Parts: sequence; C-alpha cells; structure tokens
Amino acid sequence: MSTTTKQPIKLAIAAMGGQGGGVLSSWLVALAESNQYYAQYTSVPGVAQRTGSTIYYIELFPEELSKQAAKEPVMALMPVEGDVDIVVAGELVEAGRAVMRGIVTPEQTTFIVSTHRLYSQVEKEVLGDGRVNSGLIIAGAREHAKNFIGFDMNQAAVDTGCMISAILFGSLAGSDQLPFERSQFEDIIRQGGKAIESNLAGFKIGYERARALLNEPSVASKDSSQESKFKFPKAKQRELQMLLAKVKSELPDQTHEFTVEGIKRLLDYQDLAYARDYVQLLIKLVKTDRAHDGGQYKFELTREVARYLALWMSYEDTIRVADLKIRKKRFTRYKDHVKARSDDVVHVIEFMHPRLEEVADTMPSWLGKLILGVTPLRKMVNYFCKERKIHTSKLSGFLLLYTTAKFRAIRRSTLRFKREHTRIDDWLTLVSNTTKIDYQSAVSIAQCQRLIKGYGDTHDRGWASYSSIVASLPNILKNDEPSKVITRLCDAALAEESGSQLSKEINTAVIA
Repeated sequence: MSTTTKQPIKLAIAAMGGQGGGVLSSWLVALAESNQYYAQYTSVPGVAQRTGSTIYYIELFPEELSKQAAKEPVMALMPVEGDVDIVVAGELVEAGRAVMRGIVTPEQTTFIVSTHRLYSQVEKEVLGDGRVNSGLIIAGAREHAKNFIGFDMNQAAVDTGCMISAILFGSLAGSDQLPFERSQFEDIIRQGGKAIESNLAGFKIGYERARALLNEPSVASKDSSQESKFKFPKAKQRELQMLLAKVKSELPDQTHEFTVEGIKRLLDYQDLAYARDYVQLLIKLVKTDRAHDGGQYKFELTREVARYLALWMSYEDTIRVADLKIRKKRFTRYKDHVKARSDDVVHVIEFMHPRLEEVADTMPSWLGKLILGVTPLRKMVNYFCKERKIHTSKLSGFLLLYTTAKFRAIRRSTLRFKREHTRIDDWLTLVSNTTKIDYQSAVSIAQCQRLIKGYGDTHDRGWASYSSIVASLPNILKNDEPSKVITRLCDAALAEESGSQLSKEINTAVIA
C-alpha cells in the first residue's frame, strides 16, 4: 500500500475472547509507531450472545504527511460502513457478522479470515444439526471482499503451538496491504518478549499461506463440481486390508468416503467383525440401488445409508458412555482446559443417573427381559438407579466405569443390541421397499435416522418421532412430492421436543 495516501489506513479486527485480538491490536500499534506512523486504537465490546465478541478498530497515518501539512490527522474511533481497508476475523461467524455490518466491500476491503468455527449456544441447542452453513459464509465473504485470504488459522496455531493472533499477524504481513516489511513485523514479536519462537513460527505459517492464496487465484476458481477420488487409508491388519479392498471393489466410488468413516467408527465401537457386518449390509443394499437406476442419482441412497447405518449401529448405550468417559484423551482435555501443569492433580467428577431400562438393556437379553417383566426385580434394580457422582480420577470410580466398558465383549447378547438391530433391519427393509416406489423418498427415509440419537429420554423421543413418520408413510407416498414431505416432517420433529409441530405437519401431509 502506498505511503503517500492522504487518508488513514483503516483496519478492523473482529475476534472472540481468548483469540488474542488485543495482542494483535497492540502489535499493530507498536509496528506503526516504531515506523513513524500515528496509530489510533479503540475496542468496542459486542453483545454477550457468543461470549466476548469484540471489534478492535485501528487507523494508521504517516507522520511525514502530517508534518508536511503542519497539522495532526483526525482519525475515527469506529469503523464506517463501506470505508474499511482491511478486516481481520478470528473466526468464521465473526467474518459473517463483519459482512452484515457493511464494513467489508468489494471495492476496497482485503478480508483476512480464519475459517474455523466456534459454535454458538443457539446452534448447540437445536435437536438436529443447527450449525450455520460455513460454505455459505465463505462464499459471501469472497463475494463481498476485494481480496480474500481464508484458511483454518486455529488449526495452524495448534500445529505450531502459538496463539491464533500470531497467524493473523503473519497473514496481515503476507497480504501486502500494510506499508511495512516482513522483518519489521517480526521485530515487533521479538520485542514483545513472550513465546517468541512459537509466535514467529506461527507468523511464518500465516505469511506464507497468505502469499500463496493471493498469488494463486486459480485455486479459488477450480470447478467445485469435480469429485476428487477418495484415497483409501492404509491398514496394518491383513483382515482390515481385505475389508477395505472389498469396499473398493464392490461399492460405488461415491460411497467410499462415508463407508470408510463408518468402518473406523464401528472398529472403535465394537470390533472388526462388526465393521464387516456393516459392509455386508451395504453390499446387499447397493444391489437394490443399482436395480433402480441408482447410477443416475450417483448412488445417493447407498451413500446416505452408509452414513446413517454407521451411526445407528454405534448407538449410545451404557457400555459406550462408560468407555468414552475413561479415555485418556478425555482426561487430557480436562487438564488442558484448566491449564494444569504436568504435575498437577485434576479431579474429574461425572454426574450419572442411569434409568432402570438402561441397566436392563445392558444385561443379556433373557435377563434384561426378566428384570423388566417381573415387578419385584424391577423394584430391586430400580433401588440402585440413583443419581450418582462418580470420581473417575479416583481408582474406585475409574474401575466402576472400566468394568462397565468391558461389557463390550458381551454387547451382541444384550437386550439393547437385539432391539436396535431388529429396528435397523426393519429400517433397511423399509428403505429397500420404498426404492421400488420412489427413489428420493427412500433417500429421505434413510435420512430420518438422524432423529434417533443419544440415550434415555432423548432416544425415546427420537424413536417416537421416527415411528410416527413411518406410520404415516402410506398416506405420505400419495403426495405429489413425497420425499419433500418426509424431509419436512423430519425437520419438524427436530425443531422442538414436544412433538406438537410434527403432529401438525403429519396432519397436513395426510389431508393433502
């Protein structure tokens, strides 16, 4: 950027608490002042909806021009809509908000964005997938900016062991929008005296990525419709190699990615034999898919079943919950969260309240049915089903969950396993039979599995919603566009917990 401009350089930073927006701003102010520029800096805290969103605004003006004019520049305290040269966003939704505020313009603004997401409470509360569409935000950011520099800077920060502010600072230097040399940016980091090596490493990553993105515009213009060929992972076990080879030879290319992810999930959940059962079910289904012109739909049916079958087969039972709660990475995450040192002791307390049904479900099928069917046994087992605080960082609590997790060896004989797999078989049969009537409706029925999640009351509500949709299916299929109706019903079921919205939609669909 030319240093002869008579207008200040206007720069806005949108960041969340903890992302180092203040550090980045202080670096920029120090950079300007050490190179004979005036710098005016203000910060405007945002609303608390996403906890600590803040706009930092900086204007820079060369002292030389001020002396020539014999007066000091007058600089603004807030970004003005349509008149900001550089906008930096430390997270993707913050980038979206910057666009909505009007401070990003295609005529003027270089937009530097970290494309990772920090999900809001509103997104997390939705029963279904309440996430904002990241692809739409990125597309909007590109469209509204003169220059767009975007990549996952949070992951780059993790990889280099620095704060994201160092990556953002490097990206700013690489954008070539400030009148300073790379070495001058790096000097400011050294002068800060904190985490110099890691911050310089992060700065380097940001600088090089920004330069590459600016110098290779063809990357953004590639035809996104072209499908990249999925690369199969390498397996150490011979049996797993054979299973992957079976997937590669007997399932369509379009299904490979979801199928391999499903295999990984089921290996972690149970064992190789269970993953093999999963693949066999898909091979059986793809025959139906091919027989009903699945090729022209890019085998969407098998692809969606591959996704949702893996989720259903890895249903959350008490065995799974116990297994997840005693994993090493869970304890590591807790220690990282509280910033504990390696020699610190961190106590972890799990709040658990298993229901009678969940205890019975974990038993062998015959015993589980006996417990549920005999009143004295129900009362006796229910006596132990109390809310508990389990100290998993203590030996007694850890061993309790460790023993429960070891029930994985008998999972196939449990009451819950037999019930879930009966339901899975019915679901697959329904999908196959519906394919003969309407291909897209079969796809929509496959996607209804997203209703069945979690455990306890959450799982019961999801199953009740799914059952209501299935019961109404004969009438739904009489509609002009039954697949859209099924999807609408599924969305209604995920919209709220009471089921009233789903009931209204079902009545509307049946009357239509």
